[in-house]
Amino acid sequence: MAVASESEGLDYGFWVDWSSRHTSRGRDYLDGSGAFSQGIYVGVGHFGFELDRSGAMEDGTKELNFDLYYFREFDRFSFHGASEYSDWTSTDFQVGGSSLSFGGTYFDLPAGLWVAGDVEYSIDRNGFFSEVSLGADIEPYDWLTLTPSLSVGFNNGYLENGHDGLNHAVANLSADFMLSDHFKVTASAAYNWAITRESDFVRYSNDAILRDFFWTGLSVSVWRDRERRSERSASLQERCEVTFGTSAWATALSGAISIGDDSPGAVQEIDDAYNQVHTGLSIEVSRGRWSLLVDGSYASFGAEVEPLLSIFAPTPVDVQLASVDLAAGYRVIDSDSASVDVLAGLRYNHLKTEYEFGSPESSELNWIDPSIGVRARMKLRENLEFSTRAEFGGFEVGSDQYWQIDIGLGYQLTDHLSVELRYQHLELDYTQHDNDVNFTFKGPKIGASYRF
Repeated sequence: MAVASESEGLDYGFWVDWSSRHTSRGRDYLDGSGAFSQGIYVGVGHFGFELDRSGAMEDGTKELNFDLYYFREFDRFSFHGASEYSDWTSTDFQVGGSSLSFGGTYFDLPAGLWVAGDVEYSIDRNGFFSEVSLGADIEPYDWLTLTPSLSVGFNNGYLENGHDGLNHAVANLSADFMLSDHFKVTASAAYNWAITRESDFVRYSNDAILRDFFWTGLSVSVWRDRERRSERSASLQERCEVTFGTSAWATALSGAISIGDDSPGAVQEIDDAYNQVHTGLSIEVSRGRWSLLVDGSYASFGAEVEPLLSIFAPTPVDVQLASVDLAAGYRVIDSDSASVDVLAGLRYNHLKTEYEFGSPESSELNWIDPSIGVRARMKLRENLEFSTRAEFGGFEVGSDQYWQIDIGLGYQLTDHLSVELRYQHLELDYTQHDNDVNFTFKGPKIGASYRF
């Protein structure tokens, strides 16, 4: 919601949104179909009303929402209450009707974190849906605010054809770009995990659309701040640093890959030889004790599938591997000679195999893994630094498990430019349905980074 601030007694805001999926309460209602929405907010003092509508791009489903709001903000806490009415044109599901909601946000947690809670009561279904969120607002520039957050939802009769109890979890990252005092563009990406999804779809038919899925969004809004954001964390006043890096990773790859039940052979054996090269790109934005890290890598190499009978030749296979790691870090130890950061994030994995039969046939596999980790640095000499980074993830959400560690030395050539020599080891085990991926990467890595 884009809310406006008092201007001669009147608050206002309006916006246009696009989302790659149409979601609500952890459910993918349109099965991947995108949707546009438009809305307007008008208020005076602590009271206001909001009207918004949305429409699916493919199947014509439409939604109309009308809300009456009460909002109050204190030094460390904000509160809101609302009377809401929603109308869906589709008869395949019911999440609308009349409802009452209230919630609050507390801003003064350690490390600049905030926590929020919301409860919505459906008058029509006599049930509740509640959500708890934990996040942080990171402002590397006056015109940019990054907000990573993690939310958990609970159902108690609100979704009458869905199971009660823990419902879903969402990891979200949004970026607000203030193009002027009253004009903002917001980009977001999120991943939804279904929790205790019931398999009895006769009794819990609404759980059929409670799934694991990834979606993105883009919003353009015209607004005025309800209040200029208060200084909720001393870190927001500290200097921001941005570091760009690139690397080449010479790897030995051992393991096996099988995608789908129609793979030509049980697995594709991959030789253990240092003849694959990963190319990588990294971006880190840090301010105070907070940091946001993005790492991407890509590799392409040849392999083969052993034939069922020795009289036949092996089937050549082209394998492409790509990954993107997104992590938020918080520095728990910070001194001139050493530092330690704790990390939490997500890893997106893409795997494609192309078999060279008479005509090429390809299979793809995509999944996302949550991860936790630690990063440490220690200065050895004035321009020489030792560092290490270790992460563990998967937790059977995507992969059964994966872990990686890298250690290395970095040398500062100038105030802004440095080079690194490292060794990295990664192991991944993914087994779901007819897909079986199990491999190990290891090898030396060289890179350069520029900080400003």
